[in-house]
Amino acid sequence: MIYAYLDFWRRAFDFAGRSDRPDYWWAVFANMLIAVLSLIFLLMVGEEAAPLLSLIQIYGFFTIIPNLSLSIRRLRDAGYHWAFIFVSFIPVIGNFILLFLHCQPSEY
Repeated sequence: MIYAYLDFWRRAFDFAGRSDRPDYWWAVFANMLIAVLSLIFLLMVGEEAAPLLSLIQIYGFFTIIPNLSLSIRRLRDAGYHWAFIFVSFIPVIGNFILLFLHCQPSEY
């Protein structure tokens, strides 16, 4: 998991490569774990955690591009064109379709 998370940051601007399923899902899991632990800490501390909320928002902002590149690399690895990332803009079902595409086995 640590390797996948470090690779997530190292390849933040690599939109041309590929990411296999384990690398993709470990990076997603690491980001979700950070988000959940931060939320739990915020709920435990209460109103005194306002500065921490700003840090969490900054972290979320800085992960937009790496998450986008990871998703595009995963689509490419599964054999889909990078433009399938725009499926997520379809209301209600778009993210489910993208989730299905991310779960597909590697083409190579």
